[in-house]
Order: sequence, then C-alpha cells, then structure tokens
Amino acid sequence: GERLGMAAQAAACARVCIEEAAAWAQQRETFGKRLADHQVIRHKIAVMCQRVWATTAMLDQLTWRVQNGEQPVAELAMLKVQATETMEFCAREAMQILGGAGFIRGHRVERIYREVRVMAIGGGSEEIMRDLAARQLGLWGASGTEIPPVRLDRTGGAFDDNGHRRNCGFISAAGRRCMGPLWPASQTLKVFFSPQLAAH
Repeated sequence: GERLGMAAQAAACARVCIEEAAAWAQQRETFGKRLADHQVIRHKIAVMCQRVWATTAMLDQLTWRVQNGEQPVAELAMLKVQATETMEFCAREAMQILGGAGFIRGHRVERIYREVRVMAIGGGSEEIMRDLAARQLGLWGASGTEIPPVRLDRTGGAFDDNGHRRNCGFISAAGRRCMGPLWPASQTLKVFFSPQLAAH
C-alpha cells in the first residue's frame, strides 16, 4: 500500500509541474515572443506529458489489480521507481522553464523540487526497488530455475498445474522479456521463477 500511495503522490506532483510550466510558458515572454512559441519549450512539455501519461496508465492498472486482491510485488516496485523518476524529470524540466521564478519560496514547483529525493528514497530507493523486482521475477543467479511452459489466462497471468497464480516474468520464444498483460496469451512462453516466489 505504501508504494502504491507514494507512486500516486509522485504522479500527482509531476502533473502539477506540467500545469505550472505550461501556464508560465504561455505568459512569459523572451526575445519578443512567449516561451511557448519556442519549439524547445513545447518539446519539453510534450515529453513531460508523455512520461506522466505512461506512469498514470501503469498506476491505474496496478491500482485495479490491488483492489481486486492481487499482490503484484515486482510491478509495484517498478511502478514506484517509474513514478518517482517521472516526478524528478518533470520537476527538473519545470524548473528549466520557470527559471528563477521556480525558486521562489512558496511556489508549488519549488516545494516539489525539494521533495524529489525524499520521494525517491522513501519506501525504498530506486536501487532497492529494482533489486526487489528482479528477485520477484526470478532473475538472479543459480537459484532461478526453468520450468515447462505454464497455462496463461487472457490477462497474461501465469498458472502452474495446481492452479496457483505465479508472480513471475516471461521469456518469449524470441528471447524478449516481458510482463504478463503485454504478451498475447496464445504465445508459447518459458516462465522463470524461483521457489521463493509466492503463489497468489
């Protein structure tokens, strides 16, 4: 719950950065025209939106899964990293657009900029989250074992012969690594997991 909540907060902060940067770019003039009329500024805001929308899509999917009783540990760890990195990127880009105005005490972006590292480290740093995700996916050393292909449902969920859902990663026949819902259920997949992975 903590990581999902922090991811939601980080995504909201990133959206605030976009709002503030876009509003400033439309009113601030440099060299005789608005900041928003400069291509480089428009591109900065476009990339900020791209990252926030991707993070929000991941957040919405995992929120739905958690509300339906799943515990996608690996995905939540990666979401936390994704969200805080998006927040950090948007805060930095907003500061670039706002210039000195972004450092005025009381400005929303100034506050968010100060919170970036707190959000990135709280609940588990990026390094810890990535390592947790890798362990949950069974991607470590000799303890990971290969098992025969398992049955997949329509959402890409993996089930063993006993009907237990496995929290694991998929390797396609072409060698591409992917997570369940992103891969067609009709594909033949190899599933790698470690005995320590919890079935749910």
